[in-house]
Amino acid sequence: NAGVKVQKDLDVVALSNLCVDVVQPVASLPPEDPEARQRVFTELTSTIPDIKQWEVGGSTNFAIAAARIGLKTVCLGHTGPDVYGKFVKEVLEAEGVELQQIAADAGLSENALRTLLCWVLVDPSNNHAFCSRFDFKKTPFLSGYCTLASEAKHTIQRSK
Repeated sequence: NAGVKVQKDLDVVALSNLCVDVVQPVASLPPEDPEARQRVFTELTSTIPDIKQWEVGGSTNFAIAAARIGLKTVCLGHTGPDVYGKFVKEVLEAEGVELQQIAADAGLSENALRTLLCWVLVDPSNNHAFCSRFDFKKTPFLSGYCTLASEAKHTIQRSK
């Protein structure tokens, strides 16, 4: 649509990871050793954490802050068809932030399609460490989401 003027009706468009942070008190932070961290992560993910520990994370915090000061805001990102994705959608909706899903590239695993969980481990001194499934991969988060659909591109063009 060369030459077509796009209406600039969005103040903020956040294109990034959408995740659920799970705040978890721990006696001590995990060691730096990757194998030990993997064991901690495996233990953390063996059960569904209490919803009272969930918070939205990633770019959602920025988008919510923008919406709270009156800016028209859209999050472009990925949430999976799981309870965590539903949680992110509900929080964003309640905060007045529009959510637009970005499409996954073909052939992604079921694991890659799930909503990202990031464990925020907090020790008794309030030191913290982050832990997610992407800590153990060589590929960056959203690496399977390389092609933006025309709707997402149009949303970005609508930002001021």
